[in-house]
Amino acid sequence: THAVGDLISRLTNDLNYIRVFYAFALLQVLNLLFLGVFAIVQMVNISLSLTLAGLSPLIGVLFLTYYGMPLLQSYSRRLQKTMGALTQRTTEAFSQVKILQTHNVGEVFARRISKVSEQIYNINISLVWIRSTLLSFSTLLTGFAYVAVLYVGGTQILQGELSVGDLLAFNI
Repeated sequence: THAVGDLISRLTNDLNYIRVFYAFALLQVLNLLFLGVFAIVQMVNISLSLTLAGLSPLIGVLFLTYYGMPLLQSYSRRLQKTMGALTQRTTEAFSQVKILQTHNVGEVFARRISKVSEQIYNINISLVWIRSTLLSFSTLLTGFAYVAVLYVGGTQILQGELSVGDLLAFNI
């Protein structure tokens, strides 16, 4: 039901996504599970209010992820579909190069390829913009978490509720 070029494109792109998933996402999930749970337990042992102050801005990161990932997936699917169209047209041209040369339609083919390539470029630009925006806001919210910890921790140190060593351990 699918053209050869589309299958080639899906195969190469899907293999890349699988490689990235197993190399990055799976490792990050395991890291989050083991180290994250351990770190949060240790943070609560030092100070519950400091833990809440540090984790509260990260709710925004979850919000960004919840609404940003479907958008990224949508553009990634569009990119994959467009890459499939480009691969299909290129594969057809190579298999029928004699016909293209005989009928002198190389310019028509080049315009079609150029149009699809431009679509791929525009989708990639959109993907880069979405990724960079999500990463920027996530980094900003993480910075707010550090500021909240320093503010609450500094206040607790001044009130004698927390030692400098506890704040340092909490930040680590």
